[in-house]
Amino acid sequence: MSLADLTLSEAAALLREGKTSSLELTEACLARIDSLDPTLRAFLTTTPDLAHAAARAADIKPVAVKSIEQQGLQALHRLRSGWMSTRTRRINTLRGFCREFGLEVRVGAVQGLAAIARLIADDRSPIPALLRVPMRLALEEIRLMEARIEQLERELGMPVDTKWEELDRGYAPRPPRA
Repeated sequence: MSLADLTLSEAAALLREGKTSSLELTEACLARIDSLDPTLRAFLTTTPDLAHAAARAADIKPVAVKSIEQQGLQALHRLRSGWMSTRTRRINTLRGFCREFGLEVRVGAVQGLAAIARLIADDRSPIPALLRVPMRLALEEIRLMEARIEQLERELGMPVDTKWEELDRGYAPRPPRA
């Protein structure tokens, strides 16, 4: 007996038991259409490519739903990643302001932020007074983000003795191995 000869209940049972796939069943039905349709003329148009795509999609196994703990852990990692990105953007913004006024700031967040803080505090630097307070607030925001990231890393069990300079060179802290 061909797969195309099965009832819907029989075909569904074979699919559930893993004895056939949606793609095999589709192929059998398309072959039957190709052999009988020239005589029966039951189809105006056949779309085998769409039938194959639908069959492949039907065979995709669903991913198990994450537990609440897994979802929470994933959310914490996303939050950390977002804070890291925001921190980097803020540092680059401050560095860009300095460049606009002809000031070069060293590469690396730790040294760069220290240099920017000195430039803001130096009344002789070319940074306009109008910009000093917002830049100081941005520095405070960066320090706060760094503290939040370190706290989050503690909660995630990541090494907290991370040197920010290592992160600037692309070395992200790794969770401890089990």
